[in-house]
Amino acid sequence: MDELPLEEVTEETMLKWRTAIKDALCIKFKVEFAMEHLKKTIAGRYFGVKPYKEAEKMDDEISKAEARLNGLKECKKFRDIAKEFDGKPLSEGLWGYSVFEKM
Repeated sequence: MDELPLEEVTEETMLKWRTAIKDALCIKFKVEFAMEHLKKTIAGRYFGVKPYKEAEKMDDEISKAEARLNGLKECKKFRDIAKEFDGKPLSEGLWGYSVFEKM
């Protein structure tokens, strides 16, 4: 228990430790402290860290999606500008008036 990092703890591992502690309690070993440690410290951290890491991952995904959305918005602006020139010469609007208006 003392050598295993929290990242390597699984629910299965905690159940094995719980079973071992309960077996020791059944034969009157004084290991209540181990059960308290398992419940409050190990299980508490395990179930607290997991959602935290998932939330961090979601935050990263949201940031990436927002960056992509902002990029797409910029592309849309350029697309809309390009539509204005569809079928028109590039000099359109250069001098503040349409070339065709002067003709």
